[in-house]
Order: sequence, then structure tokens, then C-alpha cells
Amino acid sequence: MSNKQPYLFIFCALHCEAKPLIQYYQLKKINRHKAFEVYQNNEMILAISGVGKVSMAAAVAYLMAINPEVDSPILINIGIAGHQYKAIGELYLAERIFCEDEPNRQFYPQIIGNIALQSDSVKTVNAPNPHYPSEELYDMEAGAFFPIACKFSSAELIHSLKIISDNQQQGVKEINGKKVSRWIAAKIDMIAIFIEELRGLREQIPQNDQQLYLEIIQLFHFTVSNRVKLKSLLQQWQVISNQQPLNYHAADFNHAAELLAWLERKIKSQTIHL
Repeated sequence: MSNKQPYLFIFCALHCEAKPLIQYYQLKKINRHKAFEVYQNNEMILAISGVGKVSMAAAVAYLMAINPEVDSPILINIGIAGHQYKAIGELYLAERIFCEDEPNRQFYPQIIGNIALQSDSVKTVNAPNPHYPSEELYDMEAGAFFPIACKFSSAELIHSLKIISDNQQQGVKEINGKKVSRWIAAKIDMIAIFIEELRGLREQIPQNDQQLYLEIIQLFHFTVSNRVKLKSLLQQWQVISNQQPLNYHAADFNHAAELLAWLERKIKSQTIHL
């Protein structure tokens, strides 16, 4: 798979969360970005979104919109979370994600392979809760990050990593930026190993048929977001159909949205090949 442009995107809410990653991967600040603080090397882009669901969703949508040609991007949210009793500084991989105000809308990241990380559920809240009324990890971004990220890549390549920053013994008021950076730096080797696992997984995913993509975007006007969506759907089609030809010529479309809707229906109706 071609790596001519960055294909790995990391999203942190705070600079203190991002700092150990910036140092470890030797990322350089890109000053042309005004909406968010962005750092980059040849393979990776890191964005600092700001706290909360709206900020995180905006950062993901922004970075993916300005990088629409990336095949099978890896998207990772890395940040802090609270818990009733889990030890401060421990690293967890989200195995289930949901928002406190939408408890029935739940997401399950696809954890594939021998991932040597602890995992737990993450509940995204609008404000810190010092009482931790249930046993999930509490954060403020994952519930927005995951569903937006899923519009741009395969679920196997989209994950949230959380460092425990507070619990019933050491509350939110005791958190500061230096502590956060120190906790994440202490787990940077584990994070790097996980990222390498995702790199390897990405290499196993078939590339989009670039010629097919180019043919289709000549048919109608595709917005930037629709081009991204088309790439994602074509990738899903390749995987789920075992790379069968896509006979889109037999259908009659009036505009890009109709073609995308048709492709979504075709994917949903396809028998999965294993």
C-alpha cells in the first residue's frame, strides 16, 4: 500500500496529551492550519481538537476533508479518562463507546489480532462527573470521535486509547498538564506497539481500485466529503464482495448522492465472503 502521504491521524483534546507523541514521533508544527493546532511527519498527522464532543468531531471532519485521497487511513483518539477505581496512569483500549446523553447509540471498535492492551467501555460525558456513577471509563471526546471517524475508514483502523487520570481517590481537581504528559509518556512504548499493529493491519486491507474511483468521480460533481465517502464505500465493497467487479454502469443515476446511496444499499445486501 502506498505511503506517499500521511495515512495515520491522531486526535488529542489537549496539548499536554499530545506533547509526548509529538516528541516521540518528531512531529513538526504545520502553521498553515488555522482551525486547529496540527503537527506532522511523513506518515502521521496529529491534531489538537480542544475539549468536548463538538471540538473533536470538527477536528476529525476537518483533517479528513483536507486529506480526501488517503486510502484506509488509521485514526486514533488518545487522551485521558476517569474511572471509579482504576489506577492512575493505566492505559486502556476502548472496546465499547457511547455518549451519556445517547445511551442506546453504542459503538464497538473492531479489535483484531493479538492486542496486548487492557480494554474497557468508555462513556463520553459533557462535563466531568466526580462521582463516577457507573464502572465505565469517563471521557469527553470518544463518543464523537468514533462515529465521525467511521465515515472515513474501516472500523478495524479506528480506535480510542485512554489513560486513567482521575478516580474516587484522586479527583479531577488534582489533574494538571505536567501529570498528563508524564502519564502518556510512561505508556508511549505500548502506544507505539499498538500503532505498529494497526500499520500491519492496514497493509492487509485491499487498496481501493484507483481507476474505478477516478471513473466514478468523472460522472458527477462530488463534494470533498462525498469523495471521501466514495473511497470508503469502494473499500468496503472490495472487502465484503471479495473484490468482485462493481457494475455501476447498469444503474441510472442523476447525481452523486444517488450513486452513493445505491452503493450503500448494494454493500448492505451483499453476502459476506470469508
